[in-house]
Amino acid sequence: MEEIEMLKAEGKGSGRDLIAKILDSHSALDQKTAFALAKYTLRKTKKYHRRFIVYPMDVPLLANWMLNDKEASKIMEIREETLALVGSWSNVHFTPSHPGDDLNPTGRGRWLMVDDTGGLLVAAAAEKL
Repeated sequence: MEEIEMLKAEGKGSGRDLIAKILDSHSALDQKTAFALAKYTLRKTKKYHRRFIVYPMDVPLLANWMLNDKEASKIMEIREETLALVGSWSNVHFTPSHPGDDLNPTGRGRWLMVDDTGGLLVAAAAEKL
């Protein structure tokens, strides 16, 4: 067991290596039934095999994470609906180019943004484009 704790502390052993060492060091493994062995292996896999899920990051998710888990003062405590309201007031939106449009032939606009929220408002505007 000390060897397993050393591997965990060093971070060199993967989850599968740790599970294999645990199964090798178990003295009564051959006495277990197939069901008990599967249950034991599953329990050790859940405990030692690290898995994670990567979620796509968008501005509302980032704002909620910053507001709830990090320092809310860094984003001036702006919630998701406030970001949407500022985006609506700024009239930032995607406009495709039209063939006969002389005023804006490329369909692009120019915006000047002053942001004191660490780039959150700029990210919200860029996401709308």
